[in-house]
Amino acid sequence: MYDSTYSAADRTAPSPAMTGGQIIMKEVVAPLSQMPVLSDARGRYSIVSRRFTILQDFATAAANAEVDIVVSNMSGCVTEIIVEAFAHDANEDRLDIRAPVVPNSVRLICDSVECIKYDTEDECRLVEYSHGYRRNDFYQGNVYRLVFGSHGADTDRQFCGAMNFQGITQANLKLKFGVQTKFRVLAVQLGVTSITSSGRLVQKLD
Repeated sequence: MYDSTYSAADRTAPSPAMTGGQIIMKEVVAPLSQMPVLSDARGRYSIVSRRFTILQDFATAAANAEVDIVVSNMSGCVTEIIVEAFAHDANEDRLDIRAPVVPNSVRLICDSVECIKYDTEDECRLVEYSHGYRRNDFYQGNVYRLVFGSHGADTDRQFCGAMNFQGITQANLKLKFGVQTKFRVLAVQLGVTSITSSGRLVQKLD
């Protein structure tokens, strides 16, 4: 690790990012008759995992100025949108990731229809709290998440674990921060990974 509070102060000589590794194995339970099909990992089964898609790479947002992130032709189900925002620094390696900035205004407009509107930073935090993102002694610096979940404050009793962007031509995510920030936006999508009969790994968006 480097001195000060940064683990990689110089991109030409970064500190080690990994000191070990683990292998996760998944057991497939099936009838004995399926053993010839599944024994070599070539079967008609799949797993659902999260796929991170960058909607907006690091950019600068002025204080109290609304920025518009245009999302066109995004397919699949999005479970949440992550906004990584930090106090502005021209050097991205020195962004203080331990102190993320929460937006004070969030609007999501899909095909000219305003679907989500949060007007204050407190409202953004309250909605986050309703989704289970709560600060404690071990978890302090959490970035802002716009969650399309079934446990949210703005949902009824029906299941709505994700938002399907398949039928949306254009979505506009409008953000406003109280201070000048450096931010980027990621979408968390549901990706279905399967193994074909020929042994190929294929992933598609759910």
